[in-house]
Amino acid sequence: MYTRRKDLGSHVKIFEIQTNLQGVRDDVRCRIFPATLSDIAPQWFFKLELETITSWDTFVRLFYSQLFAARIPPVELNGLVDIKQVPNEPLKDYVQRFMQEAAQSKTVSDEGKLMAITAEIQIKGPLWTNLRRKTVYSTREFLDRADEFIKPEEANQ
Repeated sequence: MYTRRKDLGSHVKIFEIQTNLQGVRDDVRCRIFPATLSDIAPQWFFKLELETITSWDTFVRLFYSQLFAARIPPVELNGLVDIKQVPNEPLKDYVQRFMQEAAQSKTVSDEGKLMAITAEIQIKGPLWTNLRRKTVYSTREFLDRADEFIKPEEANQ
């Protein structure tokens, strides 16, 4: 399914490869492609006037022109730094929220992700205090350490 976070070109190419392997004609592609769209993407298709699409190439060109501006740009480091653990937010919720956003980034290094997630945990909280005593050097190491604090937090709830 295409969401506004995915790359438009990759979505179309994967769709073309899959339909080529199955021998799907271009006119049929135009009819089934909207089923691969989610979020706001299908709306543009249903607003098209009849006979607007005369070929697969026209369809793809319209798809790009309509949805390029609506796409959600990939998350960059400054966007990750903006993800803060809010007061009273369980550590597990914060880590999950952060990692979902970090997974959308293709350019942020592991060191950048580690810096962003550790910078925004609750100051003076148990994990924050622990990280000041013993540094972690990778996101995986941070997640393992955070898990040690998530389990007791969940048990207390």
